[in-house]
Amino acid sequence: MDKLVWTRVSPDAEIPKFEVGKNFFYVYPAHQTRIESTDIAVVSIGLTCKLPYGYDFLVRPIQKLLIKYGVDVHGSFIKDHGDNSEELHIIMTVSGYPNYEFWSNDKLAKVYLIKTPIFKMECIEEEFDPEHAQEVVTNLLEPPSEDETDESEKS
Repeated sequence: MDKLVWTRVSPDAEIPKFEVGKNFFYVYPAHQTRIESTDIAVVSIGLTCKLPYGYDFLVRPIQKLLIKYGVDVHGSFIKDHGDNSEELHIIMTVSGYPNYEFWSNDKLAKVYLIKTPIFKMECIEEEFDPEHAQEVVTNLLEPPSEDETDESEKS
């Protein structure tokens, strides 16, 4: 069974728990955070996580906060700690409300754990051919011929 291993970076951080029957968990801010209207804030949850191989986080707003106060989640980013653990940060804004203040026990966002496809592929570099490159650029910049224009108008 795959496991999420959480480590506190902030002593007051709350370890997320999956609730029965739900495929997401809530995250909470590590400390009191005030977001001014129209500002972009990066909010730390104060935790690092070792994700199982082939999984990623998908962060979504809490609908009640979005509808009532305009608190939206615009994404997240991971700060790599170099020991296979990553700290999750949430990027948020407030619109339509003067400001919003999160306390450490307030739900910040929903986080889904999703399985990502693992691709095995090889990247190959071909030798640069200036004649082929010029042909590609010429075809892109050249206006369509009258025959091509007539065919597109018929369809």
